[in-house]
Amino acid sequence: MPLGQAIRITSVLALVLSIARVGYGQAAEPPRPFHGLFGPTQNDQTRPRQLDLNWSVYGAQDDNSFLSNETDIVDSTLQANRMYSGANISLAYTRRPPRKVLTLTASSAARYYPDLHQLVSTRYSGGVLFDVIPADRWQVQTAGTLSYSPYYEVVLGSSPGLSGLDVAGPNADYAASRQDSMTYGSFIGAKRTFSATSSMNMSYGLRYTQFLGAAQYADQRAGIRYTRAVSKSFSLNLGYQQSAVTQVRGSKEPAIYGRNIDLGLGYNRTLFSSSRTSIGFTSGTSTVTTAGGSQFLVTGSARLMRQLSRLWTAQLLYDRGVQVPEGTLRPFFNDTVNGNISGYFNSRVMLRVLPSYAHGKVGLGAQANPYNSVSNTTRIEFGLGRQVALYVEHFYYRYAFANNADLPPMLAGGLNRKGARVGLTLWTPVIR
Repeated sequence: MPLGQAIRITSVLALVLSIARVGYGQAAEPPRPFHGLFGPTQNDQTRPRQLDLNWSVYGAQDDNSFLSNETDIVDSTLQANRMYSGANISLAYTRRPPRKVLTLTASSAARYYPDLHQLVSTRYSGGVLFDVIPADRWQVQTAGTLSYSPYYEVVLGSSPGLSGLDVAGPNADYAASRQDSMTYGSFIGAKRTFSATSSMNMSYGLRYTQFLGAAQYADQRAGIRYTRAVSKSFSLNLGYQQSAVTQVRGSKEPAIYGRNIDLGLGYNRTLFSSSRTSIGFTSGTSTVTTAGGSQFLVTGSARLMRQLSRLWTAQLLYDRGVQVPEGTLRPFFNDTVNGNISGYFNSRVMLRVLPSYAHGKVGLGAQANPYNSVSNTTRIEFGLGRQVALYVEHFYYRYAFANNADLPPMLAGGLNRKGARVGLTLWTPVIR
């Protein structure tokens, strides 16, 4: 999207917001979130000490096909029309002493293909998160993660996070090729609250990706951000982030450096005379530097959320930015739109629909390679009890580049995948 077009869109959006009739001060309290039959209640999620076991078993079928001719890079267990069964299991322990929260997680996922007589592990992961309030007005968070996957997984239009307990990542639905990899992550962040209207956040994150038998990469980001509320709806943001993605071993590709400047206003407000609808946006700039030159990009995000009823919520998100997928040293510039429609037909039946669309390009200048990406997950869940639910799920994932020029070696020029699952999911509170 050209800079001039981005400015025009921003101007129109600002005009619409300025003439909208807003009733912030008169808005009613938002309705209390509805909780279905299955899963932990709010009290369960805030216990001083808890150990929860979550697991699911399912049967499924995938239909995969590549849009390019490089079908040999796909593992045989991901080929078209494979019936398989699978299981996911995760364990989470949380302890909440005064002014501290400690969380430990571990998870595993596997599939069994009966016609291949083969058991395939798709991911192992674990992590630790420690959140502490060492003094009044200060909050410090540290985290460490570790994961293994036999597949190269990529979600175009989505950048992996470096904060929090980010251990799950994409799953095998987004596998693009066979490539064993280990990922190590660490994060430290601190928040200083000056008053009820102002605060400052500082953070540093490192993600180290080791492709076994291939290249190794490091993704580092450090930043500082000051926020001050200037009204009930507007906030002033002053931030700076420096990032670097470099090869550690096995590759001679030059590094990618980024500078993000967050200098502008954030907006978050309910519309009209009801608190059921809210809108918000942020803006900023980013400069990406590679061996081929530099590119300046106007970045930003927008959010529209509507509480349709006490049982249903709809949300629309837009993001404009740049990502460097794991295992690459190429910038991916993208505009992404995500949707979320979720709710309950009754206390036992829940529906969730998660569509996503991304359009962008990889590389700089005239050699940039454009692409489109579409994905969607639809899930219906039937609560059989507080600890057991039956679900039916359909997923779709497709991306296509204009050509194969300047693509990472593990990323094919296109992918088209869809599949369906039927299974049981179970929640077991080991420690109440």
